[in-house]
Amino acid sequence: LEKSNALVKQGQDHAAAAAASSRPDGSKNVEKRSTHAHAPVFNKDGEEDDNDFNFASWLPSVTLEELETEENKPTVAGSTKGGSLSSVLLRSFKGSEKRNMKKVVVSKADKVGKKLKKSNFAIIDDFVTPAKVKELRNEIDNVEPHFSASEIWVGKGAGVGAQISVPSVRGDKVLWMCGGHVKNDSTLFDSAGVQPKGKGAIEPCEAKVKAKVGTTIDKGGIRRVSASVMGKFGALKQAIESLDKFVFEELSAKDPRLSRLSSRSDAMLAVYPGGGSRFQRHIDNTAQDGRRLTVLLYLNEEGWCKEDGGLLKVWGKKEEEGEGRAPVEVLPLGGRVAMFYSDLVPHEVTPAHKARYAVTVWYYDRIERSEAVAMGAGTEKGEEAGDVEAQSEASKFIKETLAGEGGEDVDEAVDEAELRRVGQLANGLSKKALKIVAGICGAPSEEYFLEAANRMDERSLRDLREGLSKMGV
Repeated sequence: LEKSNALVKQGQDHAAAAAASSRPDGSKNVEKRSTHAHAPVFNKDGEEDDNDFNFASWLPSVTLEELETEENKPTVAGSTKGGSLSSVLLRSFKGSEKRNMKKVVVSKADKVGKKLKKSNFAIIDDFVTPAKVKELRNEIDNVEPHFSASEIWVGKGAGVGAQISVPSVRGDKVLWMCGGHVKNDSTLFDSAGVQPKGKGAIEPCEAKVKAKVGTTIDKGGIRRVSASVMGKFGALKQAIESLDKFVFEELSAKDPRLSRLSSRSDAMLAVYPGGGSRFQRHIDNTAQDGRRLTVLLYLNEEGWCKEDGGLLKVWGKKEEEGEGRAPVEVLPLGGRVAMFYSDLVPHEVTPAHKARYAVTVWYYDRIERSEAVAMGAGTEKGEEAGDVEAQSEASKFIKETLAGEGGEDVDEAVDEAELRRVGQLANGLSKKALKIVAGICGAPSEEYFLEAANRMDERSLRDLREGLSKMGV
């Protein structure tokens, strides 16, 4: 406990130091912030994961229906006599009804906890009602024009790398929603923007989106969420609040791996627009950033079938016999919740053939998160990872020179003008951006990479592009 408190204090001191560069209204300059904690490390199809598991990816996929037995039932019904599980968690009951509803919630938490411990993932059907799904979709429709292409973290580790949009690997569009936290301390989670004032308030994290939905700044320079804006996201606020209640107050007591949960991320709204958009197989937390549990709430219309694509494919716990179990395919049915361990479970989203909606939150382990914050505070790598300008510069350089035109096709011809351009642009990189690029490419130093860039020949550039293609670029 003493170690944990010391680490939390160190992270808070780091946050206080960063506040020195805040705006006049007291908010931090993080509107364009994009960190590796919101993007996974992943492998190309057919390659082994860099972890202790050895999943037999050649095994046939297994559907939920094929696994529905009393011994290994992946779904946990969420409907109750008092309404959906979400409504039960938020309603106030009295007397015997209160005791009965408490038993219902505890029983469901117990089932989910046992399933998580057994398989590393669990499903809760009908967590919210179809009517509530429609309310949530209406709220999302109001802000969907402001969704932006998602990014992946490309680099040799958590400290040196850059965010790059690679639609062939990750094809969803996202919008981060800030607020609604039990503890509004951004050192406990990786904040996606400036947190709103007001208990339970939820709003878009980006300033340009906030301006369009009507947030206000009072005479003291503090931005507040108007009542009309809070009303626009009332259903989302309730859905996240019920998830928090279930995870923090019930589930955390049922699973030892969740016993130290203390915070969650901001909520990420995501849409796969169809046309085969997908998310390649990956693990969310490979950098020990603190995320322990990934929770998704699907918001799709009724009637979603396997032919529509967009299935969540999850690889459960490794079995003692040594063979990995086959992946389970989960339909993204409206109202369904899927959850799995962020640091253990490989998963992917299969190509979606029509628009697929979901909201995702990650729950943080207190000690792992504190250690991650403490290790990143004031270190050279931590500063690089959080330097938005350097990351943007490095990303642009990689996309324009090292990633090639097609991404997948590394055999494309390379002419002399293209080779000269690599050197010219490399010479113009800032010191921090150069270090990020050198780290991504595996060069022993910035000087080594710069010399190599200026002496690049066709074969070396094609070899470098092939190496980057294995990281998803």
